[in-house]
Amino acid sequence: MRNRSAAMAAPEPRVFIVVLNWNGLADTMQCLDSLGRLKYRGELRTVVVDNGSQDGSTAILRSRYPGITLIENGRNLGYTGGNNVGLRFALANGADYVWLLNNDTTVDPESLSSLVAAAEATKQVGLLSPEVWNPSSGEVQWVGTVLDVGRRRLVDVLETEKRGVSLPEGPLLLWGTGILIKRIAAEAVGDLDDRYFAYVEDFDYSLRIIKAGMETRVVREARIFHRASRSLGELSPSRHYLMVRNRYLFWKSHLGRDWTWREMGRRIAEILGEAEEWERGHRQEISGACLDALWDAVRGHFGDMTRKGRMPWLVRRVLMWRPYLWIRLLQGRWAEILIRFGSGPWKKRGR
Repeated sequence: MRNRSAAMAAPEPRVFIVVLNWNGLADTMQCLDSLGRLKYRGELRTVVVDNGSQDGSTAILRSRYPGITLIENGRNLGYTGGNNVGLRFALANGADYVWLLNNDTTVDPESLSSLVAAAEATKQVGLLSPEVWNPSSGEVQWVGTVLDVGRRRLVDVLETEKRGVSLPEGPLLLWGTGILIKRIAAEAVGDLDDRYFAYVEDFDYSLRIIKAGMETRVVREARIFHRASRSLGELSPSRHYLMVRNRYLFWKSHLGRDWTWREMGRRIAEILGEAEEWERGHRQEISGACLDALWDAVRGHFGDMTRKGRMPWLVRRVLMWRPYLWIRLLQGRWAEILIRFGSGPWKKRGR
């Protein structure tokens, strides 16, 4: 009876919530206001990490939210660098869990309690995410991504549910929108990989935790609400540059011995196809960002966005002259090339 009473009286885990701010004062304030309504019964501490904002964020946040810890980086360290500062601070100050939360989110009052309860119930779980909802449409935005190892593709769980098809076997990767990290997982795998700077680092982190012998989980009883792409915007060339470059880095990092010349060609073909699609849609600035991302990815140039490279004009011109030709060559689709060129106008002229 004594042991049971002691167990019932055990304190709730200590949770640090890390919110990254970069010129997003209005969003960050909404996020912090929602955190103030959390019903979590354990010790809770909120850390705002500012990535060199120029909108007066820090003075206002310090004044309006005296209970938070505010860390000023002085410059933009990216999603990875900024969150790593908060993650290290939380672990150094005794956090049992660290909740990395986007500043463009608001949270359901019961969300953190549900996440922690699920994490405490299973020792093998090292990384958890709530369901992510779109506050405008009132619909679910994301519930997980499966890495289809056999076909080497990423499969959105929500899309398969909508289509009524089965999910492939593979590890479950989580969005960084609101990931709860168990201390033992953070200690096992370390920081987010700074080579990503922003985007795709969450999939990389998920897979690193899985490779360390732990599990990932989406807790569907927990909800957060996400106003997507508030930092850069859906049509931002910078966003597309980072997404394209970092997807290449993800596959190259995790395929290991399977990263062959053929696989490399497949990934390059995907990027060229994306650049061609944006070009046809009269979005030359996004098409150019995709090509710059390809140039940096192949050269192994990752990390800080401010050191972004640019594909040389001649290389760009050659690739976009006949992108379908390069795509099929890289994919090894020789028959299609022969058929297409065999029916060209020079054939009619007797060439």
